Amino acid sequence: MKIARVIFFVVFALGGVAIALSALRFVNAHRAVVTDTQLAAMAQARSDWYEGTVAMSFERSVMQVALALEDPIPADFMALIEEQRQQSDALLDKAVGEIAELEAFENASLVRAEVERARAAIAALRQEANRLLTAPGQDRDPKRAKAAPYELKALIEDLQATATLLVLPQ
Repeated sequence: MKIARVIFFVVFALGGVAIALSALRFVNAHRAVVTDTQLAAMAQARSDWYEGTVAMSFERSVMQVALALEDPIPADFMALIEEQRQQSDALLDKAVGEIAELEAFENASLVRAEVERARAAIAALRQEANRLLTAPGQDRDPKRAKAAPYELKALIEDLQATATLLVLPQ
């Protein structure tokens, strides 16, 4: 009878250890899946972020060319600028939305604050650019017409630099 109890105790102990190890492996696997999912979401957010800033750079280039013209901006140019604005805004909104859903993203509030600051400045600059673009060349302030694209470029560079914050903690 004693041998049966010892065997039963050994089997019971081994079973308990096996259950504990299985639970630990399950928890680690779950953590790995969550981390991989968040890394994939962060990679997508970074991709959208970069695509949004590229679209904004194209908007800036078209604006700079249009401001070099003496006549008010042609309708085709304005449509192209508006298309790039919508695309860049949608991509940046998508990236910020993806970032907001991440549980482990420590820099979320910092990124959100930087995006809000940059987008407010970009919106103000876009309004000023629209006034410059619709006015004939002789009615434009030449200093502002020359400086506005470079100010937009600086804001775009700030947004690109903010992308360095888009990392998950290790």
